[in-house]
Amino acid sequence: MRGGAIIRLDDVARVEDGFEERRTFATYNGEEVILLGVRKQRGANEVAMAQGVLEKLDQLRRDAPPGVAIEVIDNQADFVLASMRGAQGDVAIAIALCSVIMLFFLRTFRATFVTVVAIPVCLLGSFIFLKSRGITVNNLTMMGISLAVGLVVDSTTVVLENIHRHMEEGMRPRLAASQGTSEVAFSVLAGAATTIAVFAPVAFMGGIIGRFFYNFGITVVATIALSLLLSLTLTPFLCSRILRRDHPGPVARVIERFLEALETLYRKILTKAVAHRWITFVLALALFAGGLVLVQKVGTGFFPSEDRGDFTVSFELPAGTSLAEVERFLSEVDGKVRARDDVRYTYATVGSGRGGEVNKGSLVVKLVPRSERSHVDDIMREMRTELSVFRDAKINLATWGGADLTLTLVGDDIMTLAEFAAPIIAELEQDGRLTDIDTDIRFNKPRLNIRINRERTDDLGISIRDLSQEIQAYFGGVKSGVFKEGGYRYDIRLMAEGALRSSAADVENVAVRNASDQLVRVPGLVSVESDLSVNVVKRYDRRRALRIEANATGIPMGEGMDLVMATARKYLPDDGSVTIMPTGRAKHMRENFGYLFVALATAIVLVYMVMAIQFESFLHPFTVMFSLPLLTPGAFGILFLTGMNLDLMSFMGIILLVGIVVNNAILLVDFINQRREAGEDKVRAVLAAGPLRLRPILMTALSTIMGSLPVALGLSEGSEFRQPLSTAVVGGLLTSTLLTLFVIPVIYLILDDLKERTALLIRFARSRLFRRRSRPAHVLSEEGGEKR
Repeated sequence: MRGGAIIRLDDVARVEDGFEERRTFATYNGEEVILLGVRKQRGANEVAMAQGVLEKLDQLRRDAPPGVAIEVIDNQADFVLASMRGAQGDVAIAIALCSVIMLFFLRTFRATFVTVVAIPVCLLGSFIFLKSRGITVNNLTMMGISLAVGLVVDSTTVVLENIHRHMEEGMRPRLAASQGTSEVAFSVLAGAATTIAVFAPVAFMGGIIGRFFYNFGITVVATIALSLLLSLTLTPFLCSRILRRDHPGPVARVIERFLEALETLYRKILTKAVAHRWITFVLALALFAGGLVLVQKVGTGFFPSEDRGDFTVSFELPAGTSLAEVERFLSEVDGKVRARDDVRYTYATVGSGRGGEVNKGSLVVKLVPRSERSHVDDIMREMRTELSVFRDAKINLATWGGADLTLTLVGDDIMTLAEFAAPIIAELEQDGRLTDIDTDIRFNKPRLNIRINRERTDDLGISIRDLSQEIQAYFGGVKSGVFKEGGYRYDIRLMAEGALRSSAADVENVAVRNASDQLVRVPGLVSVESDLSVNVVKRYDRRRALRIEANATGIPMGEGMDLVMATARKYLPDDGSVTIMPTGRAKHMRENFGYLFVALATAIVLVYMVMAIQFESFLHPFTVMFSLPLLTPGAFGILFLTGMNLDLMSFMGIILLVGIVVNNAILLVDFINQRREAGEDKVRAVLAAGPLRLRPILMTALSTIMGSLPVALGLSEGSEFRQPLSTAVVGGLLTSTLLTLFVIPVIYLILDDLKERTALLIRFARSRLFRRRSRPAHVLSEEGGEKR
């Protein structure tokens, strides 16, 4: 009451039971909807989570009132399941191709059955082991399984081929199984041990890549270990019970003649290679150098880009744009996108980002099935051109992984960072090799700077805090209480009418009470200035930061990062007050490439140590290690020809080749040693062991290639992720197998010659030293001159 009259709230204010100010909205195919996103917890299974959500949705649909429809518009588990189906198809094709290879070389269904039966047994054992370890069937485990299909038959093939050869020479099945297995047991054990020695460190690498490839490494190690066990137990048993002496048909005889002709041709070329050892060695070095040159031609990247059938169009309008204007803009963009034949549907959100800014939004574009359209990168390239007509908006397109390049400028003042960023971005845009170049800092947020006249407020007894709260309540509103009804809580917000707080001049309408309880108006107490401020304040390592993002659509990611860094160095100060550093995917790429280099060096050292123990020699493992440089022309050459990058997946393929390519060299060196122990001359041993081991070498190499070929061709959905690894394996095996057949025997002879000459020199030096020590003193004095 005042003056005896009751003043009600209705007399001085408008009370409304309404909604909060609208700051966001969502659409589906242009119609406004409510979007609800469900994310899995860390460590949860995405497919199981999605299945549980779908089951709950069925119940919610039954309970929903008429006119309300609940639809699933985006389920990431669908791509996971499709990728798994594609991986299973790749495994089935790999098994079929390996079976054909075995049938071609062995020429009997009995021998082929003995070989192929090891594949399902090993894979079943691997799945049981993975289940016991709590490892799920995912993209990495299936990639390990598909790669292991070709590796599984390696040990079995070597054992079976040797048993089969003894039986063709007239030996009884049981004796052939026993003797044939014992002859190659060392080679099989050495080959499996070197492969395991490479894959084991992969499972325990550091960083993100280590956690990523843990399942992959464990899967391959378990499968290879099982294949080794089966090749030395189950395979000889089946051979002794199933194999019989061949009675080849006409097709088998034709194949046999072809293989014999191939062995004859190989023997002739090998004889010439041995006769001209140093020429062969120089040619091998030239091929290795060519492989190193190709490394410089192959681009670098982080992970292969996958075609998941969707991409996101992110847009930003000028600050201060009303929600209605953003809605009109989104309707135009959405209509233009959905007009394309390769677009299935779209959904969009506005104002749902971290800052809740109504001038920003994103449009998710879902595409038709992959068989009915071009690659998502091509569609995005066309879409950029079509959307370039919207010049008032900043539009970026990206797949699920976000921007390819993220680099951060770090300094002490955000204005200084923006000044340095401007010419860098301008030059990158003029260069044209990068697209969607943007920063996360905008100086476009309207702001009122209110400066208080301290002397006047002190004279009038006005509290600075009270004045600030009055201005805050007038323009921004304050929560003044809570209203409860029917078990619900409603916030009570107090603010001025919209028409009374629409301009900077409306600050003068604010009044505040002083210490004498007198009402004092703001004019004269404050001065108001309008300007633009930064939209967000970000820090990196406790310093002000500005992020530069871009997509490398026409060049490799590594080249794009080098381009940004080189451009930035032109404009950054030399005193180090402003620095630029890779962040995001670019940072992870650098870190994880370091882990991969360590894994590669570790793999090479472990392979040598394992072979040194098994051969009981330091020389023969060194001979085998010469097969590693022979993989470079094929591995890097095929990446260059197919336009793939040297990313984490293809680099992993290079590491895996370290353990695979040495197996053929181990077979050759082991049989050469066996022939020499039997009394043959080293040259005769080399010329005999090569053709004798030609078939198992070709069989194991081709089986591994065929096991990797379905993935390398990228025929299934989701195969883009696995493709570079298998492609590198196929290319590396092709050249290393071909060159190993000629180079390793030559290297064996060269190193053995050097060993013999070194031994002769040592014996000669020792004999000279012994003679000098055994001569009488007067003889030594006569040789040295007069004795003093």
